[in-house]
Amino acid sequence: MNWADNFLNRIVTLHNLGKGVSTMKKGLITLIIGVLFCSAVSLCFAADPKYVDVQAEIPSQDGLSVSISKVQNGTWSTDTKIDFGTLKFDNANKIFTGQWYYAVDVGVNSNAADWTIKHDVSSNVQLVGGTDTLNDNINVTFVKQLSSGTSPELLKCTLTESNGRSYTKSSLSGGWLRIYYGIATGESAVDAANVKTIGTDKPSGVYKGQVKITLSGV
Repeated sequence: MNWADNFLNRIVTLHNLGKGVSTMKKGLITLIIGVLFCSAVSLCFAADPKYVDVQAEIPSQDGLSVSISKVQNGTWSTDTKIDFGTLKFDNANKIFTGQWYYAVDVGVNSNAADWTIKHDVSSNVQLVGGTDTLNDNINVTFVKQLSSGTSPELLKCTLTESNGRSYTKSSLSGGWLRIYYGIATGESAVDAANVKTIGTDKPSGVYKGQVKITLSGV
């Protein structure tokens, strides 16, 4: 064999050795990947699920708030009681009328399933030392007050007729209870059906009384 043949044989031998090493590397890599895959599968099936409890308690919340607003000539101002002051005499109609009226907003802060707001006349509005009252001379209007839009009127009646009236959580859903109080005006479009104006037959003096607003069912 001459030197040319010997050189050619060496090249073929090196080429074959290279192919063997390459094949060996590929096989080794495949083997490692297979082992890793099998290990991963084994870990997935071997791990048990763990559970963590999540808990919170919301306490019972019950509360009733009342805010009083005096409304005079379209202007609202905060007040602490309903005081119509000295009534104005309407000489043309011979009646006494109020110069302002009141709006009482009743707020309920309760997460009870249901509750009821009750309105009672717990003490008659009467002349101090006498027996005359203004119970039939005061308009009481119950309204489901909404944040926007038209607020529906629930009832317009006399103070006498307002005694014992109640409204539930469901009937006030989406709003809250607002109660208007005002002296009879003599105008049928404004006054309740059974309200009476205050004429000169009503004795002079100071008339006082109370209404009671109660939250129940909580």
